[in-house]
Amino acid sequence: MPSSIPVRVADRDFRSINQARLHYTNILHRVPTGQKLEEADNADVLILIQASGLHLAPEARAFEVAQGSFGRKCLVARPCKGDTQTLSILRAVKGCALKPQGETAKEAMAVEEASKPIAGSGSNKKENKKAVEKHDNLPSKSK
Repeated sequence: MPSSIPVRVADRDFRSINQARLHYTNILHRVPTGQKLEEADNADVLILIQASGLHLAPEARAFEVAQGSFGRKCLVARPCKGDTQTLSILRAVKGCALKPQGETAKEAMAVEEASKPIAGSGSNKKENKKAVEKHDNLPSKSK
């Protein structure tokens, strides 16, 4: 069974992605379709979006509940009259998920390895010349 991944949204901690998702979907389900969120809920959702790093139009500060695909409710921001920006609660929550300490160390090592020059990639002329000479000295397989 996989272990739960903790989530931190600003100063609020959740034990798992699912708990955070449930908190924000409860906000979504409390409000009737077509209605704007209450001020406290609106602030909560705004903090989530900002903490997750998702792009939100600068003018969009008020959220409302709309009818989404397949008859499901969704949160939308209306930055301008007529425009809507649909928001994914799960994507925002996953953007706030905390990474295990070992995982960030592995990522740092992977970035360091990826930044090293590859033999024969043109980054080191001496190394390339040696590789070409070594290749020329190999016995041919044709008879």
